[in-house]
Amino acid sequence: MKTKISLLTALLAIIGLSNIANAQWTWLNPTPQGNDFNSVYFADATTGYAAGLFGTILKTTNGGTSWTILNSGTTQELKSVCFVNANTGFVISTDVILKTADGGSTWTQVSNSGGNSIFFVDANTGFVAGMNGSIRKTVNGGTTWTFLNTGASPSNSFHSIYFIDANTGYATGDNGMIYKTTDGGSNWVFQTSGVQTKLLSISFTDANTGWAVGWDGVIRNTTDGGTTWTKQTSSITTTLTSVFFKGANTGYITGEYGKVYKTIDGGSNWTSQTSGTTVSLKSVYFTDANTGFLVGGSGVIRKTTDGGTNWTGNSIISTSELKSIYFTNVNTGYIVGGSKLLKTTNAGINWTEISMGMLPATNSVFFADATTGFAVGNSGILLKSTDGGDTWSGVSSGTSNHLFSVYFTSANVGYVVGDWNTVLKTIDGGVTWTKQTTVIQRTLNSVYFTDANNGYATGKNIVLKTTDAGTTWTEKTVGSTSVGFNSIYFTDANTGYVAGYTNNKGVIYKTTDGGTNWSEQTSGSSKVLKSIFFKVANNGYIVGDEGTILKTADGGTNWEIQTQFTKNHFNSIVFTSDAGYIVGAGGTILKMGGIPQSILSDFISDKRLNFYPNPSNDAIYFPLEKNSSIRIYNFNGQLIKETALNTNASKINISDLKKGIYLVVISADNEIRYSKFIKE
Repeated sequence: MKTKISLLTALLAIIGLSNIANAQWTWLNPTPQGNDFNSVYFADATTGYAAGLFGTILKTTNGGTSWTILNSGTTQELKSVCFVNANTGFVISTDVILKTADGGSTWTQVSNSGGNSIFFVDANTGFVAGMNGSIRKTVNGGTTWTFLNTGASPSNSFHSIYFIDANTGYATGDNGMIYKTTDGGSNWVFQTSGVQTKLLSISFTDANTGWAVGWDGVIRNTTDGGTTWTKQTSSITTTLTSVFFKGANTGYITGEYGKVYKTIDGGSNWTSQTSGTTVSLKSVYFTDANTGFLVGGSGVIRKTTDGGTNWTGNSIISTSELKSIYFTNVNTGYIVGGSKLLKTTNAGINWTEISMGMLPATNSVFFADATTGFAVGNSGILLKSTDGGDTWSGVSSGTSNHLFSVYFTSANVGYVVGDWNTVLKTIDGGVTWTKQTTVIQRTLNSVYFTDANNGYATGKNIVLKTTDAGTTWTEKTVGSTSVGFNSIYFTDANTGYVAGYTNNKGVIYKTTDGGTNWSEQTSGSSKVLKSIFFKVANNGYIVGDEGTILKTADGGTNWEIQTQFTKNHFNSIVFTSDAGYIVGAGGTILKMGGIPQSILSDFISDKRLNFYPNPSNDAIYFPLEKNSSIRIYNFNGQLIKETALNTNASKINISDLKKGIYLVVISADNEIRYSKFIKE
């Protein structure tokens, strides 16, 4: 594997993938994506769907071995998914109902009013339960929907609906409410659950036997069709989100903090299982007695093939909130957040968790050179590495205050800022730290130096500046008292930016005279802005809460909000010469530019690709021994062409390509070969 990585590194250098202006952000963690899931449903043993935040829909056609992201056409949070066969299904948000008839390739809005839960009893007859005590019904496959008279209070919402057959169904919701119908929804009868807490899920195994679960670990059971509901004995106190039974005796419940419980005696006893995650699990579905799936926060998908004894999942490095990222070169990077420190040596293909023990939350990481790095965090935690981040040792910071940002101007001289006007300095490579004198009594969130003497720190509506390597600091008020700044960045000695939040808008200020004067720029965003990075003097990015990415190409005169694809908070952004990276909540790690992840992940062959002519201006020819797939990528790592060739037709037309250097990748029978070529 090391040989393969080194060859790819050399290839990157040869091709020189430095222009990433038009590339897209892709998920490095979690994969295939990191939005929360709310619901999972399988149409058959191999075809399944998962739906969640930001219009996310994933599909598997191989029983969960791999999942493909589908385009739902909406950015709304999808609450529930249900399929009547492998191709025809529905997803709902609180505002819309979407339908597909082609296995999720396309989705059509069939209602401008949604709900929290959807259930179909056959291809034509379905029900949606939702807000204001409402339940709706369709009898024509979702073309039209009719509101049913439930009698429920409009101040209460339904959260789950389940039908045993076309006539008999149940709905659960706020304040412990359970309603039952025996005539296909024409009439609904209130049932006494015996609790006042929110009931989030309901499931039945036959006409009489069912379960409802919800807040505070509530599990209720009926054996008489809901006439009476009794408490199931358990020690569970956390919120339970989903219940699913496969047969009369075997059932599963999911909950917060990665909790999953199983019963094999019809609910008399519930045993905790190890799900392998600590994120909240929202939905459970079993396709047979042994094979089941869990979905939840941070894009988590877990699968079992032995009835829950063991659960395995999609590739997730971390689900912690990641706070800071730093690269020492195009391949080697570091991330901190929570009590974790992650390291990559191959541009984010793989990340290794570095053990640091049980520590307070870490907030910032910085490397003075290739081997010497520092991380700071809450409760005055300060860590140092002298071996490229492989091991870390604690250093006394001299304070118990939270530390939020670290910056070094040389191998020996560095600075740390934090709450309660904390400014620390070291001149001996972090062995000892002294507190610097400042005139303010505010939290400082970010520190940046333009050279050995001139530096800046920022926090609540102020920017501090030093011109004597931290011996003295002067204060400059920037913005109103309601402004809070989270990040500061300078592109040269005079030009700098601060970003933060005030009064329901993201704020950006710029200086062109070394911090003497600051002028506000229009961010166009209503979100908290967290981190700034400029690739060159005028081209910069700012990231923030709810998946906010801002970009400027003119030094901040105009900031463009980039297409949003997640509501995860972004905390830090950095660029190398090849690629950009963002980290944030839910273990979010994003990458833009460089060779696409798909090439690097499935790269298994070190054989070079033969073709001619090279350079070429119209076509290239491949001496193929077997049918193959050809992919061509440009400087930005974007896929430009993809086609299938066989031994009888081994020519690909490149006359439509712009002049430049490209990467061509050919795959056949799980073997991948690659090379660069020049279009004249």
